[in-house]
Amino acid sequence: MSLLTSRVKKYLHPTCSNADGLPCASSHRPPPYISETDFLSRILERDGVIEAFCAQINRQALGLQIQAFVHVSLRDHLPETLQGFKAFVLSHDAVLECHALSGQYDYLLKIVAEDVDAFDEVLTRGLLAGHGVNAANTSFVLKQLKSTSALPLPETA
Repeated sequence: MSLLTSRVKKYLHPTCSNADGLPCASSHRPPPYISETDFLSRILERDGVIEAFCAQINRQALGLQIQAFVHVSLRDHLPETLQGFKAFVLSHDAVLECHALSGQYDYLLKIVAEDVDAFDEVLTRGLLAGHGVNAANTSFVLKQLKSTSALPLPETA
């Protein structure tokens, strides 16, 4: 392993132990039926370093030809407005990501759809229909140059 964060490094140090008394990967050998990789993965998952395991699926292979980023400005920031917007975002599978922003816009959404008509349906009958949205500015993805969920990790000495 050549790329590790300082948080992950502690799991490989021989004196490692957790506050809950459970051993780290380096201070305890895995049972014979579990590989060292699986053992370390389970510890990292238990401690919240690994959030989930998932497959990266090609959206176009599923017929999702449209990908767009939508900058959203809310009408106000009253609790009921924020709750209504959050409810919309969490209930629509087409919304893959939602990020609260500083600056000109309140949120940035990443939305996928089968085609322009399906995207328009999500936008006009969903997002813009009574969820406290004052303005939405859409940018359609023409070409994806890079997409990864891998985090940059520092080189270890």
